[in-house]
Amino acid sequence: ASTDGNNWIPLCGNYTVLGNENQDEGQPLYDGEQPDWVREEINLNGFLGESIYLQFKMYSDQYVERDGMYVDDIEVVGIPTLSVGMTGQPIKTHRIYPNPSNGEIQLRGLSSNTVYSVTDAIGKTIERGVFTNQSATLNLLGQANGIYFLTLTSEEGTSTEQLIIER
Repeated sequence: ASTDGNNWIPLCGNYTVLGNENQDEGQPLYDGEQPDWVREEINLNGFLGESIYLQFKMYSDQYVERDGMYVDDIEVVGIPTLSVGMTGQPIKTHRIYPNPSNGEIQLRGLSSNTVYSVTDAIGKTIERGVFTNQSATLNLLGQANGIYFLTLTSEEGTSTEQLIIER
């Protein structure tokens, strides 16, 4: 990725490895064979708020004569513009911590029977339910690193909080 089209930063993905002394040493790259299509994901959070360029480079050596790299269905997913905050009457004061977290989030000061939903950065609902007590633990340990939104609704109103999972 690059912000100016001249200076490029190699990016790590789920299938990259660090290059050795015969490659781009210490930099993330794809090496070897991958016989099946895979869903690669590369985090671009380091470029939030900036316009960026993306490029794919394929290098080989003189000893290998095979097909190169196939890339299909590239999608860059951004964080939608959301109004994060209160709607209706202010909801009872609550605390959400830690944030950022490893995926285990503590909630305190909830109203009885608070309905909740968690959506990812593209708006897909990944969990919903009801907190029946004033304290609760939200377990998102199975979710990938990223930005999520927790919406809490009770008789007192609705609020949406941004959650960050990073390990």
